[in-house]
Formats: sequence, C-alpha cells, structure tokens
Amino acid sequence: QGVRLELSWSTTPELFSSFARPAMARRPGQALVVLASVPMLLTLLSLLSSPSPCMAVGGTGAAQAAGPEVQELVDGLREEALKRAQAAGWNGTFDRWEAKLVKTQVVAGTNYFVKVAVSDTDALHLRIYKPLPHTRLPPMLNGVKLGQDHQSPLEYFEPSDREL
Repeated sequence: QGVRLELSWSTTPELFSSFARPAMARRPGQALVVLASVPMLLTLLSLLSSPSPCMAVGGTGAAQAAGPEVQELVDGLREEALKRAQAAGWNGTFDRWEAKLVKTQVVAGTNYFVKVAVSDTDALHLRIYKPLPHTRLPPMLNGVKLGQDHQSPLEYFEPSDREL
C-alpha cells in the first residue's frame, strides 16, 4: 500500500514547526503532509538541479581528469606512498608522479581515489582522506594499490583491499 505525499509551502518557518508533528502522527491511508518554508524549497530545488561531479554522500562520482588541486594533494603524499610500496616489496622509484584521474566520495570529509602515473606504463591508485577544514588535520594516505597500469579502471577500494 503506497503513501500519498502532499507538499505545501509557507513563507514562515513557524508554520512548518506548528504542523510538522501532527502530520507525522497519521493513520494508514491518510496523506503525509510535508510543510516547508520558501528558503527550504529553494535550497532543495538548487541541490536537485545543480550538475555536480560528486554523487550523494557515501557514493563515488564518475572518474574525472585530475586537476592542479588533486596534483597538489598527491604531491604531498609521494614519499609516504613510496615508503609503503617499498615496504611491500616493490623495488623501484617513481620515475613520474602525475595524477591522471580522480573519483571522490563525500563522507565526514572527502575520500579521493586517484590514479597516479609512476612510469610510462605503470600506475598506482591512492586512497586519500581529506578531513573537513574545521578539523585543521592534513590529508591522510589511507591506501595504495600497486600493480595498476594506465588502462586499469579507477574504482572504490577499502583500505584493506590489497592496500599498503
């Protein structure tokens, strides 16, 4: 059995608060009335209509070309990524260090999944967590996937998935 949803709006927030509680205590088959103020409706409409490379909280957006901001983010983690790779038995250095693709995931901060070219044929994938600005914490390298190349798809990975 479906629920009928009725949306009405008001120019005063007081109207929303005065009718919200009674609307939630409804009987089966009765319409669920949702009242909202004009600013609330405008915010909702702008969120629904704005094109954004990121998905909703929790999901990852589509892979995008990495720009200067992402390159700066990975530049600060180059030495740590190299140490982790070498500790896992990878012997070599990074001939290149160029962020190619990025996917983001909005959490309490942002997870960045970045494909980084380390040679003409090889790449690695980084999982970087950038905390919210008010925490004043630096970005953290949460995972490194070795054995990737320039054609490997950039995908979400848990820190424990072949992570270093």
